[in-house]
Amino acid sequence: MAASIGKILSEKRLELGLSLEEVANATKIRADYLEAIEQEQLDFDLPDIYKRGFIKAYAEHLGLDTEEVMKACPIPSYEALVSNEKRREMVSTVARKQAAYVAIEPEAADEEVNTSSPSEDSGEHFPYGKIGIITAVVVVVLATLVGIFHLSQRQVKPAGAMSGAAPSFEKIAPHREILLRAKGAVKLIVRDRDSKERIYTGSLQDGEERYIEYEKPIQVYYDRGERLSVEMANGEILHPDKGRGGIEVK
Repeated sequence: MAASIGKILSEKRLELGLSLEEVANATKIRADYLEAIEQEQLDFDLPDIYKRGFIKAYAEHLGLDTEEVMKACPIPSYEALVSNEKRREMVSTVARKQAAYVAIEPEAADEEVNTSSPSEDSGEHFPYGKIGIITAVVVVVLATLVGIFHLSQRQVKPAGAMSGAAPSFEKIAPHREILLRAKGAVKLIVRDRDSKERIYTGSLQDGEERYIEYEKPIQVYYDRGERLSVEMANGEILHPDKGRGGIEVK
């Protein structure tokens, strides 16, 4: 029987002589989450995208083969959740209505993806004209902020993992994250919307993933939208239109 993911991680950590606190400091993942992962108590109150990201980052820090480790991950992958094209279309429709993003005009996306050092004053334009879209985005952003605030106030204590007096956990600052997943070779540029500073520039090959953490709104440009999926922190999945384009994520 193959070893469980918790056993793989805990045995490797002990082999390296590392404590949970040392790993937490290096990976910026709370020690109680790491302990929960090792004990396979994965019912703590975070979206699955965070849990999979924590497990992958933990394995990378320990020098393990992340691809092999993720095969043992009990949390379903994107492919397992999206079983057929009809479900893809349904999820995409929901994401387009509810996710806090705005499509970037094709002209701006063409210039950004095809230019190695774009002008800081190029000034892409975004379709904010319709009041209904603005209202929907504002509602989603407010709901997300409220959810993050409540999440940051909670403390995680895996069942059976601890006993005695309730420990106190350090509160973490809210952060946002998206998962970019390639379904074929696709060129990407991710940058801060306001400062224009690039967060990521490169290409993803078929099956590759890239987690992007951000605090302020970001812009994601791509040259082959049909080869890209964008998974939001709330689990919603966006499938961009074919060809060059971009989105702004708040």
